[in-house]
Amino acid sequence: MIVVKLIQLGRENREYALENSSTVEDLFDAAEENFIQGNITRSHQIVSPETTLRDGDRIYIGTAVKGNQDIFDVNFLRFGDQGISLPAENGYTIKKTLEQLSDTDKEKFYRADGKLAYEFRIGNSGLPVGEDFVLNSPNLESIRIICTQRMKGNFYKLAA
Repeated sequence: MIVVKLIQLGRENREYALENSSTVEDLFDAAEENFIQGNITRSHQIVSPETTLRDGDRIYIGTAVKGNQDIFDVNFLRFGDQGISLPAENGYTIKKTLEQLSDTDKEKFYRADGKLAYEFRIGNSGLPVGEDFVLNSPNLESIRIICTQRMKGNFYKLAA
């Protein structure tokens, strides 16, 4: 059994468990997507329906426009949740990336007043960033964003 991600801008990343020696065509059948020759890539290489998939492959559905290969994953990780992975391009902001969420998933990130319910911290550095932070991935693989609950007034000042 292999697990493959199907990634398309404007949609959440989808994972599929397929049999060993499955092809791109098998993936598109499982995803109920149409294969468009020249618009499907793996590791920045155009693939055909007959291309054999490997465990962990990321297959990108794109359109024939410049910059197609600058797609990477943004993993939003929340305590007690498996997190959500969304596609983005260099220059996307956190807010623009989150706009791709379905209405159900948006409820997990936004309060009733429409404001974001989380503060965001980038990867292992833990540096806090705002929703207008511009995402750029030098390795075009993925960016990890830790979502921490916003808590006004919960910080205590230590006595000197």
